[in-house]
Amino acid sequence: MADFFAKTGRTGPALTATLYNPNGEVANLSNGTIEIRVYHPDGRLLFSNSAVITDAPNGRVLYSWRTTDLTQRGLYKFEFVFYPNAGGSVAYPSDRHWTLEVERSG
Repeated sequence: MADFFAKTGRTGPALTATLYNPNGEVANLSNGTIEIRVYHPDGRLLFSNSAVITDAPNGRVLYSWRTTDLTQRGLYKFEFVFYPNAGGSVAYPSDRHWTLEVERSG
């Protein structure tokens, strides 16, 4: 079963998540930016776009779908990548990808 669900061509509802470090603590996303990366089932990158940090100390993020993001039904993988202002990057979740099932609108 997928972790999240969406419909083709729709822009809502937005995808919201709370990000955690490998030790189970909430990720502090202060002083940086975040993006979402969505992958085809075979691992090829489908798209990456900026997301919004809605509550940095509590690891909360939001991604508002664009009409061009989800045009095909299927089971996709995704992650959020945090870019601290000090440099580097951190992927969430760190041990796997979340799954996104895209169903046909209608």
